[in-house]
Amino acid sequence: MNHSQLYQHISDAILAHQNWVRKTDHLTSGLPVKEGVIPLDPKACEFGQWLSEDGEKFKKIERLQDIIEIIEHHHQDLHAAYAVIYEIYFFIPKHRSALNKLFSFHFDDVTQEGQEEAKIYFEDIKRSSEYLISSMNILKKQIKELNYSDLMELK
Repeated sequence: MNHSQLYQHISDAILAHQNWVRKTDHLTSGLPVKEGVIPLDPKACEFGQWLSEDGEKFKKIERLQDIIEIIEHHHQDLHAAYAVIYEIYFFIPKHRSALNKLFSFHFDDVTQEGQEEAKIYFEDIKRSSEYLISSMNILKKQIKELNYSDLMELK
């Protein structure tokens, strides 16, 4: 891979991450979002897949290991906060019928307290997202400094 391909992969990962955050914002704002559209598992989202593939390759280069670990940390923080939001919106209240549970999402079923709690956790997600994107930009700068033999290690 050359520098421009690496930059493109990083840019694609950032865009995938931003889409995930946007969908989470929709959910916490009361827009209907189907369960599963926002992956709960950090390895299931597009960014997590990038991290599992390219991120693991970057770890082969010693000077990139620290920034990848920081990115992984922020990514885990995002998903930990989302796990609470997920529970608030997709933990099915017992008073709903089985068909209602299967075929609908009702923002109204989430208590005001739950909505407020979700918004607080979404603020955590936004903060972690800023750190994650900032770390990805640092990674881009560090990649710019890679020489040919470093690039060959990434194959």
